[in-house]
Amino acid sequence: FYGAPEAFLQLQSGELLMAVCFLPPDQREPQHYHVAFLRSEDEGETWDRTHILTVPEERGAMEPTIVELEPDELYCVLRNKSGYLYETISHDGGRSWSTPAKTNLPSPEAICKLLKLQSGRVILIWNNQSSTTQRPRYPLVVAFSDDRCKSWSKPRVIATESGANQLSNFGVIQLSDGRILLGISHYHATPPTTSDIDLAIFDEEWILKDEEG
Repeated sequence: FYGAPEAFLQLQSGELLMAVCFLPPDQREPQHYHVAFLRSEDEGETWDRTHILTVPEERGAMEPTIVELEPDELYCVLRNKSGYLYETISHDGGRSWSTPAKTNLPSPEAICKLLKLQSGRVILIWNNQSSTTQRPRYPLVVAFSDDRCKSWSKPRVIATESGANQLSNFGVIQLSDGRILLGISHYHATPPTTSDIDLAIFDEEWILKDEEG
């Protein structure tokens, strides 16, 4: 398997769901990644692979991120090379998934993250610039949805960069006090190249404000 199983959820039913991306042996040259979903009903002792999907774009589907909207209703976004994020939906707790569809959310080939907040809203964090390559990985933005991920608010810019610098490979959690903590890999392309870990913290009210406000 390629990449860490970071798309990992305990569903409201108590079952565990994990998503990973992998290269089938016959699709390594040229690379075309697939996403596999795995479920456990015994607290992780055993796992069943329930579904495999991909997208038609070069290099396929990568780095899935998932939220549970309601019991058994799941929403997943996929990294790919089309210049826009793809989405897929499950109505049976991850046993089966819809054919991935391209969204109107511009993105390079880069990671994105979904998070369901304590309020019930869902946020999406990603690099909001269309590209069929892995660059540019900025600006880094956040948007929210309060209609089960059918639409998204105007993105708010968390941070931005320029040139070959990058803001990517991030992780996000909501703290017990409601604030949102984001860890970002900040790549500096000017020699000698370095990568720092930047932290950003903000609250839900900041996301909801108009960017001009």
